[in-house]
Amino acid sequence: MAQEPQLGQLDYLTVFINKILDEAGMETMAEELRDEFVPKFVAEAYTRLGLALFPLLNKEQLEAYGKLMERDDVEDSMVFDFWKTSLPNFEQLVQTTLNQFATELKNNLQK
Repeated sequence: MAQEPQLGQLDYLTVFINKILDEAGMETMAEELRDEFVPKFVAEAYTRLGLALFPLLNKEQLEAYGKLMERDDVEDSMVFDFWKTSLPNFEQLVQTTLNQFATELKNNLQK
């Protein structure tokens, strides 16, 4: 996952979701349908990540995250650095969470 954080969070998750759709046999899905569903799946991926990561933060880390997100100049790299500093196994947690979501999504799409 070393290169993935270089993409913007939304860009990475959009690429990730499109890859899942293709792997699930949806590579011929109409562009209009992709345009409709990909943002919904990206939002769900964000939700899953939040549910996996936020409970692992202590009170001070939660406060620091809140202050970071209130900044006008916050960048993806700053958020990524926060997570890596706060959760040493952050990348593994993200990968595990996204892999579980990918498996569930593929299974549902192939029904």
